[in-house]
Amino acid sequence: MGMLEYWEMSKDHEIPHIMITLCGLFKGEHNLRWHLVPIADDTASKIPTRVWVSRLMHTRVTEEGCTEGPLFADKSGNKAALKLYDEEFKDLLERALERNP
Repeated sequence: MGMLEYWEMSKDHEIPHIMITLCGLFKGEHNLRWHLVPIADDTASKIPTRVWVSRLMHTRVTEEGCTEGPLFADKSGNKAALKLYDEEFKDLLERALERNP
């Protein structure tokens, strides 16, 4: 079970949501569990969710050949710490603001 399995089922549907899978411990739980979370395509922020998740899945599966493990992984295939993305994310935000202040 994982993102790839449910992505194939939900990416081409015309419902206004995509399914995101999360694995972990959530509030009040004591065991590792899978959770399916529907995410809206159309949000108040106007971020095209399906487009960006499609790009992420294409990069991880097609370009990097990753079909197992965490979606956000380090070079060893282990779950990546968010701090690994901080600088790149800030750079992308700065470029986006330059294009559309």
